[in-house]
Amino acid sequence: MKMLPLFYCFLIFSTASLPADVKDVLEDNYKAIELKTDEKTRCIYMDVNVNEVDGMLILDNRSPRTILALENLEKFKLTKGDSAGNDRLPNGETTSMYQVAAERLNLGGSLMFNMSSLAASAQHGNGVPDMGEDGKLGGDVFGAVQCIFHYPEKKFYWADKDGELDTSFADAMEELDVIAMELGENGADVAMVVKINGTDAHFLVDTAASESLLAKEHLKDMGLTVPKLPEGVSLPVLGHIEEMKLGSVTLKNLPLRVVSLSAQKLDSPARKIAGIIGSDLLSETGAVLDYTNKKIYFPDIEVDGSEFSPHPGGFPFKPEVRKRLLSSSEAVFTGTLIDTKNLAQVIKVGGEEYLVFGIAFKETEKIKGQSKETQVVKVRFKRSLGNKGAEELLQAKFDQSNDGWIVFKNRRAVLELDQTVFRDSALRREELEKK
Repeated sequence: MKMLPLFYCFLIFSTASLPADVKDVLEDNYKAIELKTDEKTRCIYMDVNVNEVDGMLILDNRSPRTILALENLEKFKLTKGDSAGNDRLPNGETTSMYQVAAERLNLGGSLMFNMSSLAASAQHGNGVPDMGEDGKLGGDVFGAVQCIFHYPEKKFYWADKDGELDTSFADAMEELDVIAMELGENGADVAMVVKINGTDAHFLVDTAASESLLAKEHLKDMGLTVPKLPEGVSLPVLGHIEEMKLGSVTLKNLPLRVVSLSAQKLDSPARKIAGIIGSDLLSETGAVLDYTNKKIYFPDIEVDGSEFSPHPGGFPFKPEVRKRLLSSSEAVFTGTLIDTKNLAQVIKVGGEEYLVFGIAFKETEKIKGQSKETQVVKVRFKRSLGNKGAEELLQAKFDQSNDGWIVFKNRRAVLELDQTVFRDSALRREELEKK
């Protein structure tokens, strides 16, 4: 049985395991602000105080300004002023931006700015995660200090060097056995070169994007194709990447949603933007983003991307195994998890003892067998895990923003969890059609 990767337990970037000289650099040259993370979006947020009123802002490395949510100005006892141009929305469209008279902006209780004017624009309903409903921190703040976004620690490190570029952290990181990826400019954005199945491709880094994406316009350049969805199916269009390399990180079997990015006008004469690296991959891979020195670091690890993607693609079976599973299943259906329970049963398989759990689903679509409003399947866990360990694996398996599942209800054997339940997606459906 596979287990979701718990990167924070062993990443070389955690302070507990950083070499002494790198830890000394951070302690001697930077101050740290604790960040919060939305478990669903993986984006990072900071507690702020605007004119003595507490709030929370998302860290957006692609936003040139710190912008408050127009809908929440009353919360901070602020009113919108004159027009200040347009603000970029996550979908590439723009919305009107306004000046806002303010006095103080306090970040994390330790970094104070005297702000004669902030900006505000409509933030809600435009793909901005709920935790960032008060707005976003942008380049005006990040550029005023020398800062590092540390995903494994969920910390924002900052240093005031009076305008002098501090390279102490970058110099110390060069001594580690990791690859420093350069973040090249793409207008107001920063991009990095990643390898898609061995081919170089330019991706933007976007800390405010909850989901990494592939650009529909450049799939062919990356040697990628996407399946044609069946008539009437509203599932997302997915591209399946056999291997993506982000510096030292290797992601295998990674499905990403495919969207058109042409409206965002991201391409430049020097590079074609093939996609966006969002906080899902930055968080799961344990990235450290040195905003000031325009470098990003990843640990030296290899990960199965389908373990954490909300859009896993392709069954992890050979065709003959898939056919055998289909034929031995009394029912195959899609459903939503409603309950799990230890059935207090112990079985032996190949000399190993297993605990048996029942998992109940509300059926949403019958694919094979008799349709039932509630379907219950049995899955097994090694007895050595104990009840708590099995429950943790169940929680990890089903803690996904996509709650649609394809389930095989087997009449002959109690299977392991990862032989029974799979997240629903267009690519999964395509595999089923090959039965």
